[in-house]
Amino acid sequence: MNEAALFTAIIKTFNDLLPSYGYAGAAKVDVRQGNQQRVVGAPTGPALLVWKVNNHRHGFVGRADRWDKPNEIMIHTEKQAREFSFQCTAMRPLLPLVPGPGAKPPQFDFTAGDLANDAATILASDAGRRLLRVAGLGIERITDVREAYWKDEGDQYEQAPNFDFVLAFTQVRETTTPVLESEEFRIYRV
Repeated sequence: MNEAALFTAIIKTFNDLLPSYGYAGAAKVDVRQGNQQRVVGAPTGPALLVWKVNNHRHGFVGRADRWDKPNEIMIHTEKQAREFSFQCTAMRPLLPLVPGPGAKPPQFDFTAGDLANDAATILASDAGRRLLRVAGLGIERITDVREAYWKDEGDQYEQAPNFDFVLAFTQVRETTTPVLESEEFRIYRV
């Protein structure tokens, strides 16, 4: 399994399960691979941004050979336990308060913190684990949601709650060895 397959499985899990948590219609969440953008390509609505933080191999590489009799080739298999750490950041643009008489604070249906908590809950849920298992992945660990702040282009601090999660799987690589055909040369007198 490569990184593209990992991100496909993660994004599919979020896209399949976020609507059941109330994130549908106008509240549809844009799930993307990548770090938080500032100006160019920045999401204009609610978004979950997922990127890889770490890649760790466990133990030694398991090696095995088997003979494929019908095709007459040797198949060499190497297996390695792997874990990939990801960070998921929730973004929710703030609605500005329009000053004036009788001005009321904007009403939010959800905040970035709500989105981050629900995303972590999705990964820990039975449905989320089932979707990841279908892709050959197991959820190993989900950290607490951190409430980080960053400074935007308007010199204002915005909330960017995020959490880390670790996916584990066994990477299997197979190679084939061609058959050596031996020939015996004999020299005969004529």
